[in-house]
Amino acid sequence: MAVLFVLPALVVVAWGVVGLRDGRVEVGALMLAPVYVACAAGLWAVRRWGRTLALVVSLTNLALATLTVLSAILAGAVPTGGLAFAALNLAIAYALTRPAFALPGEGQ
Repeated sequence: MAVLFVLPALVVVAWGVVGLRDGRVEVGALMLAPVYVACAAGLWAVRRWGRTLALVVSLTNLALATLTVLSAILAGAVPTGGLAFAALNLAIAYALTRPAFALPGEGQ
């Protein structure tokens, strides 16, 4: 599961580097990368805060994907990318709430 948060971190860092090369400072990229890295580190170390942060990030991404889908529908376009992103984040959020991710010492 940690890999699912390392990959976006790499994409966001690449996005920021390309932006810097083109003379733009991608502040969003510079702010998102540490969040994704923190999620990956917390999930890799099997910490409660890592799972909580990853769940918050995936639910936030789901909300943003929903807005993207609604915007595409209102514009008359086919929202395939937004739907795929929403489905991926919904699956991640569902997986993080399953008992398979219960940490030692947590209630059943």
